[in-house]
Amino acid sequence: MKTSLMTRPVHWMAIALCLAFAGPAGAEPSMVDLQVADVLCRPGDDVVMRAKLEENGIRGEDIDNVAVEFRLDGKVLGSSKTNDDGVAVFRLRAPAAGDHVVKAVFEGTAEYMRGEYNALLCVRPSTTPLMILDIDWTISMTQNLNTAFGSSDSPPLKDAAEVVRTLAAKYLPVYVTARARQLRKRTISWLDRYAFPKGPVYVLNPKEFPTYNEAKYKKSVLLPMKDLFPKIVAGFGNKESDVEAYKAAGIPSVLITERSVPDATCVPAWSAVEQALGGK
Repeated sequence: MKTSLMTRPVHWMAIALCLAFAGPAGAEPSMVDLQVADVLCRPGDDVVMRAKLEENGIRGEDIDNVAVEFRLDGKVLGSSKTNDDGVAVFRLRAPAAGDHVVKAVFEGTAEYMRGEYNALLCVRPSTTPLMILDIDWTISMTQNLNTAFGSSDSPPLKDAAEVVRTLAAKYLPVYVTARARQLRKRTISWLDRYAFPKGPVYVLNPKEFPTYNEAKYKKSVLLPMKDLFPKIVAGFGNKESDVEAYKAAGIPSVLITERSVPDATCVPAWSAVEQALGGK
């Protein structure tokens, strides 16, 4: 006598568990977001490169314990595994002066897609004169939150790109913004789109500065930078917190504002900046 399918012992719970843990049939690997922080240093300096790997999207879950390969100007240097925060750290010796490319590569897994990112390793002699540039309402007519929600194509302030390009013939531009690191790619893309001169871009890490204290964050960038590069001729901004950070690092402040702000040279527009610098 044949046994019908319904009378055979079937382990339905086991099947259900298998299906639950197997995930959707044919599920595609998730997209990732890989970023590497730009670095400004001197020839021969010991440099720490940090690559951040996380899932793409609003949640941005950190991806830990996977290998990220580091390359300098196309040459493979080695690899490092991401920690619990999704950060892979790699140390190298700075090459000769120039603009170098550090590429981080995550080859992907069954769960995650491949990702790569090119960061700027800006190597200059310690005697190089610098200028520091804030972004929001200093060179760009936008705000951090606007950029986060998609308004990344706001125009520059009038004459900003032209004047910064002129100044870049004398001073290396260094962009120090309190925008969150999640906006790094959009920010660099915006600078390229409007032909701002190339320079390292520093962005805020919300895990380190959860309250978005802009002055505190900028001091953490500028104080050690001033030790390595003492010739910082000016810091451009638009508000008091910029002045606080620049003053702490001994950097003259130039604000793009019609207001009068203590301890700062204030100009109403970028067209007046060169005159305000007094031919420095």
